[in-house]
Amino acid sequence: MAPAFDLAAIEGHRWRQGSVLGPGLFREARDRAPAGIQLRDDDWLIVTSHDCDIANGALDKEPVVEVLRAEVTGRAAPDGQQIGGRNPRSLEFQDSDAGRNVVVRCRVHERWTLPRELLGSERPARHLERKNARLVAEWLAKRYIRAAFPTAFDTRWRSKMKEWLSILQNHSGWIQGVYLRLNTLNELEEANPYLCHLLVATPAERKKDTEWADRR
Repeated sequence: MAPAFDLAAIEGHRWRQGSVLGPGLFREARDRAPAGIQLRDDDWLIVTSHDCDIANGALDKEPVVEVLRAEVTGRAAPDGQQIGGRNPRSLEFQDSDAGRNVVVRCRVHERWTLPRELLGSERPARHLERKNARLVAEWLAKRYIRAAFPTAFDTRWRSKMKEWLSILQNHSGWIQGVYLRLNTLNELEEANPYLCHLLVATPAERKKDTEWADRR
């Protein structure tokens, strides 16, 4: 039998976007995990629902919260190709756990819902750093609002993808994002080229580095 909805308890436990389930709720979520998702005991289950939805006073309006599995990788640093929302299907970032830094990896399909009233039964095990909670939310949102290119263009650039990656990987620590702007979103015949602007964004703090002139 599900517990009664207790909004005061949810607020008192300080649940918010980026909270990580404690052991009791971890077991509840594991029982509800979709087939094919294998949870390890040291995984984190992150609440990704918006703060306002978590604290909504009407259970019928917001009956569930979404949780996302995060795997503790054991590595000292994130994969440079999986940071900052660069990959729409996989995200890695560094956060703190009991005073030590850990690297966690999220996969976009490893998420599901949990009855919201259950949050009243237990405090979070921890909270993500605010910047990481925001990063996870933006990464999930980007899946639905990211740019879509013509299939003809996508096919052409993917044939050169290894060359692109070999260049970008040498400078991954200096790149915040790579953006493309096309002259048309129409499907063009092979003989008709696309005109493309390539924009490479660099974190502002990197421009203070002594290597900036050479890197640029």
